[in-house]
Amino acid sequence: KYGILIANFRMVVNDNFAIGALVTLYSFLKNNQWFKGDIIIGYGSDEGCGLSEENKEKFINLYYKIKLVELKFGDFYDIFENLIPLAQGGVGFEMTVYKFHAFRLCEYDKVVIFDADMLIIDDVSEIFTNEIKFGALYDVKNEDFSEDLFKIRETEYFNSGIMVIDKEWLKEDVIIGCDEILKNGLLNEEINIYISNFYDKHG
Repeated sequence: KYGILIANFRMVVNDNFAIGALVTLYSFLKNNQWFKGDIIIGYGSDEGCGLSEENKEKFINLYYKIKLVELKFGDFYDIFENLIPLAQGGVGFEMTVYKFHAFRLCEYDKVVIFDADMLIIDDVSEIFTNEIKFGALYDVKNEDFSEDLFKIRETEYFNSGIMVIDKEWLKEDVIIGCDEILKNGLLNEEINIYISNFYDKHG
């Protein structure tokens, strides 16, 4: 039944993350041989966000339906510029901006985003076949290392390392709406702190 599944596996990488991304993809394909959808690798044309020809070839050779998509900050309205004054202490968010491209993949019924630092050790078909319209994992933080290393708590944020986006949300309006939120929130101190500390996690 998965052979006709119209779904897409998407990832954003640059040369620094290429090896990790290849491991993630290999582990996914090895444990999910049912998957026949497209795998889209987004990479930047902006300084420091590119992908070498050697690494492009490695991705293409890994799977027969890999699509490489070149992206740039200017493709996403003013989102990149609006994030700059909110970033403190050298927080990097460049690759996060490129993730917005996922919402433009309106030809798919569902898009699943994986970060390039994961090891997939089992069948994850449920992620692709569930009825969730928009989903992600809760972000968890160690509360107090000194008392209990394994004591964790759920926060009000979710981790964008894995996201499921249904067709209902695959549209340009989502990107435009996020751009407007950032524009309107630039003077809000709470959003300042929020974005700085959780630049790729959204509540």
